[in-house]
Amino acid sequence: MEVNNSEIITREMIAEDLRNAGIVRGDILNLKISLKSIGKVEGGADTVIDALLDVVGEEGTLVADSFVEPFPVFLRFMYKNRISDDSSLSYAGAITNAITKRNDVFRATHPIQRFAAIGRYAKELTENFTAESEPYGFLKQMAQMEAKNIRIGGKDKVVGVGTTHVAICDLKLKQKKIAKGIYYKDSSGKIKFFRAGWANGCPVGFNNLIDVFRENGKIFSEGKVGEAECIVTSMKDTLAFEMELLKKDPSVFLCSNPTCHFCSFTWKASKYTFFHAFRSALSKKKIKKIINLTAVYLLGQYFPKH
Repeated sequence: MEVNNSEIITREMIAEDLRNAGIVRGDILNLKISLKSIGKVEGGADTVIDALLDVVGEEGTLVADSFVEPFPVFLRFMYKNRISDDSSLSYAGAITNAITKRNDVFRATHPIQRFAAIGRYAKELTENFTAESEPYGFLKQMAQMEAKNIRIGGKDKVVGVGTTHVAICDLKLKQKKIAKGIYYKDSSGKIKFFRAGWANGCPVGFNNLIDVFRENGKIFSEGKVGEAECIVTSMKDTLAFEMELLKKDPSVFLCSNPTCHFCSFTWKASKYTFFHAFRSALSKKKIKKIINLTAVYLLGQYFPKH
């Protein structure tokens, strides 16, 4: 449905757009949504969630990446009072945090990857995802269940298609990064420290894959939700495609910025060295970049360990 910038967007309008984008009753959806990108939504984040539930129905399931921000391991003595639990806010935006506050939500007990879910498979998915689970194993299970990834928002607002992290972890691609972790309570109530042991990518590099998916017919449908771009993909298809893509070229998801401390020299497959990245940042007088690059070079280690 076409809207102008001043129009108030309702629950019914969002539901219609979702159906036009190919979302149907019974869908399992991994949500990547920028609320601001949609426009002036009557009722805000909860209206978007309600519209999604209207479309997928009681047979459907909504999942949000309600991850909790970890901190550098070498600074753990400063964060002893920050305990990850069901009340912990996520850094993943308004829609995600609105879902975590709903009465019908189930949330994984994993210390960092606290996925939140509503619907038919919400309890089944979340109750088995713990500190002992494989990194991003939650998304792998969704892919096996024929779930869809829905992106609402442009490349400057939303990152990836949900399965790139799974492919990186399954292929054990190594990245030099500063070790991070977080305190949490185990099932017995004992406070423990969880150390993250997986690699990550940067938003630019991950989003460069969108065009690759499009060129290779891996986008299920495209459209609009309110004022925002909407892209729907099959998680099973994108994961299989990414596994083959990364086996051939492990650097395909990296950005081309030599000063990016998420890409650059930090990956085994990168064409850049630390000194190349440092010289580039120095020539551009990017002091913060120099500090970040140096910190990763001196304090970082290669992940994953498992």
